[in-house]
Amino acid sequence: MIKFNYQFIVLLVAWTTIVLFTSVSMTASSPELEAKALLQSGWWPYSEDDGDHCDWPGIACNYEGSVTDICLARACENELSSKMKRDFSKLNFSSFPNLARLKLADASLFGSIPAEIGTLSKLIHVDLSFNGLTGQLPPSLANLSQLVVLDLYYNKLNGSVPQQLTSLRNLIALNMSSNSFTGPIPPDIGLLINLTHLHLSSNQIEGHLPLSLSRLANLVILDAASNKISGSFPDQIGNLKNLVSLDLSHNMLNAPLPSTLDQLNKLAYLSLSFNKINGSIISTLDQLTNLVELHLESNQIGNSLPPKIGNLKNLSLLSLGDNLFSGSLPPEIGNLKNLSVLSLNRNMFNGFIPLEIGNLENLTVLDLSVNTFQGSLPPTFGQLANLRELRISSNEISGSIPLEIGNLKNLTHLDLSFNKLLGPIFPSLNGLEDNLAYLYLGSNRIKGSIDPNIGNLKELRELDLSLNELSGIVPKQIAQLKGLQHLNLSWNNLKCLPIEICDCEGLNVLDISHNLIRADLPPIQGNWLACNYIAKIIQAHPPCYSFLDEPFDGIKDLYCDTGVLACANGPKRKRVDYKIILPVIIFSVALIFSASILLVYKCRLGNRNGEPDNGATKEGDTFLIWNCDEKIAYEDIIRATEDFDTRYCIGRGGHASVYKAQLPSGKVVAVKKFHASEVEGVASPRSFATEVKTLTEIRHRNIARLYGFCLYKRCMFLVSKYMERGSLFSVLRDDAEAVQLDWSKRVNIIKGTAHALSYLHHDCGWPIVHRDLTSTNILLNSELEACVSDFGTAKLLDPDSSNQTMFAGTLGYIAPDDRLSPPRNRVVAGEVVLVASLAFACINAKPKCRPTMKQVSQHSIACKGLLARSFSKISLGQLMIPEAFLDGESEIGTCNRN
Repeated sequence: MIKFNYQFIVLLVAWTTIVLFTSVSMTASSPELEAKALLQSGWWPYSEDDGDHCDWPGIACNYEGSVTDICLARACENELSSKMKRDFSKLNFSSFPNLARLKLADASLFGSIPAEIGTLSKLIHVDLSFNGLTGQLPPSLANLSQLVVLDLYYNKLNGSVPQQLTSLRNLIALNMSSNSFTGPIPPDIGLLINLTHLHLSSNQIEGHLPLSLSRLANLVILDAASNKISGSFPDQIGNLKNLVSLDLSHNMLNAPLPSTLDQLNKLAYLSLSFNKINGSIISTLDQLTNLVELHLESNQIGNSLPPKIGNLKNLSLLSLGDNLFSGSLPPEIGNLKNLSVLSLNRNMFNGFIPLEIGNLENLTVLDLSVNTFQGSLPPTFGQLANLRELRISSNEISGSIPLEIGNLKNLTHLDLSFNKLLGPIFPSLNGLEDNLAYLYLGSNRIKGSIDPNIGNLKELRELDLSLNELSGIVPKQIAQLKGLQHLNLSWNNLKCLPIEICDCEGLNVLDISHNLIRADLPPIQGNWLACNYIAKIIQAHPPCYSFLDEPFDGIKDLYCDTGVLACANGPKRKRVDYKIILPVIIFSVALIFSASILLVYKCRLGNRNGEPDNGATKEGDTFLIWNCDEKIAYEDIIRATEDFDTRYCIGRGGHASVYKAQLPSGKVVAVKKFHASEVEGVASPRSFATEVKTLTEIRHRNIARLYGFCLYKRCMFLVSKYMERGSLFSVLRDDAEAVQLDWSKRVNIIKGTAHALSYLHHDCGWPIVHRDLTSTNILLNSELEACVSDFGTAKLLDPDSSNQTMFAGTLGYIAPDDRLSPPRNRVVAGEVVLVASLAFACINAKPKCRPTMKQVSQHSIACKGLLARSFSKISLGQLMIPEAFLDGESEIGTCNRN
């Protein structure tokens, strides 16, 4: 017989009752707590009297009335979406135990992500994209073990990518793109084995690609573009069998393409452009038969293009520009029938353009510019009925323009400049009347007169026929081009400009210099305002100048280097002392023409970010701009600086002063204005031309970016990117700022400068020596990253001959501020010792023992050794042999030991 312990049973029943009651009470109170938390956030303009919170916009609840979804994204389509600023920290996350989806994309959030978000243990979907969130990611995100989607795209988040994120094993999609994350990709990223979408682009992530990436067998999209990732590809990258899209463009990868790349047979999109990838295209690339887009431009890939490229039958875009490809173009390229864009510009391809290229009937863009293609243009071009852009400038194409070009009815851009074409222009271009907007035929050998049929190209906006052998009169039919904005007829043998040109009201650049146009224009019968406008443009546009003393305020005589352009009722010409003025004209014309040709050439052919924007933007003011979102006029700079008032001056040197200018668009730029005494001299214009010439040819993250230049009315200045922290000199001489510049930041400045010099010495078309690298010419941005500037004394070296460069920079020395405390971090201490050793190696008494800047740059990236002894115990002599105190191997001291 079983005895019951009644006391125990009573106690158990009582306890169960209490637990059940408590549970019911908590469940009942949970919706009330959630409603209160929603109200206290201030995100909803309601009160406690506005009904059940589960009925509020963007709120969804379960059967018990507990919140499961908060959605204020635009996709939620409610009246509260993105209508107010919301402080993210105001939402009490601990009040929502059942929250599963938090969708706040484009919800005007600001502030940081609070650590309390880690209490939402049931969260499976978080979308915080398109907001203004700042600060670092809280480690508590690792508690969200059920999370499937984490989208942080387009915020202002910073700090390193937390290692704790690798514990989110259920994560399928992770998007951290377009923020300011730094540091390496977590080495254990491969633990996220369910990941299908990984987006890390547009940050400042550095270091190598971790080997564990190869474990992400389910990965479909990997996007880490626009970072600072360096080194080589993991050989195991071929393990990503499901990868459809791989984008590592705009990084610092510097190894050959991996041989296992051909194993990614599902790959449809591959972009590795704007790196330093070397070697050749792998011979088995043709196995990527699903490839739709292949971007390899702006690398150092060489050798010939393999015929097997023709096996990529699904390819719609092939971009191999700005590399080291050579040899002839394989005829098999004609097999790519789906190709829409073919860009092979800026390589060393030679031979004839294959006839088979006419088989690419779906082609819309064909760019073969800046190569050494020879022979005539193939008549099969006429089969490319869908072609919109044809660019074959800067080659050695000869003969006539084939008649078949007229079949390209959809053509908007035709650039055949810088070749050996003989012409004629028409009738080859008959048939292009409806769409052709940009026609560049400059720098060829075209003879004869300008055909009146030019007036039939009614959509033409820019026409360049400069540097040919054209003669006769400019036909009046050119005035039929009502949309014409840019007309360059310079450097020909033309004799007469029709008065009808004054009817082209939209024309803002007219260059008729270096012709035989000498006679005054006949009396005006038409548009006085238009002619006045044209006259002003001619006056402002180099190389035509007005030598009148008074300001230009009407229709005046305009004196160019070879003649006079005048409108009716203008005053009598002033007598000019040609013995004085002629040398000035010749020098100015030669200088500006050289710079202009170089700029047009480089901007049109070398621009990697889109079309250049060259031209006048206001009446009478010409300003050359490229790679810039808005046009800038001479008057904009004058207004922004109040005619270069000293209040806007942020720096002054021996030849120029630097001003800070905020343009009408809100963009802030730096304006380097040369002193008036320097402008009138010979040395400064040369320096000015050298700086413009140099800066237009180089593109590097550690070299100051030039937006444009102006040379007008005895005013000469450059416009460049504004660097918020000024020069290294100004930071070091300020005690407070110098303290902020700790050892790690100083090492990074040294590395950035080394990378810039390495690029100048080894990666440009020809070596460039700066010759004036001082702390005043190293500028710092808001993140204290270094940019080398001021190329006024730069010198181009001939790599095929011996060169000797004399010191041409600034003499002098500034002693440091109070020295910093010794670095405590062993890694940082190792880097400090490394750069000191590199510095000593660079001043070695034996020139052959000095490292090249490429070696310096590579060592500063690759060497990550730890100090084997205390930093304070290292002597200057030991800095000559870094192996003695660094763990690992180094080659810096090898020459010294020998």
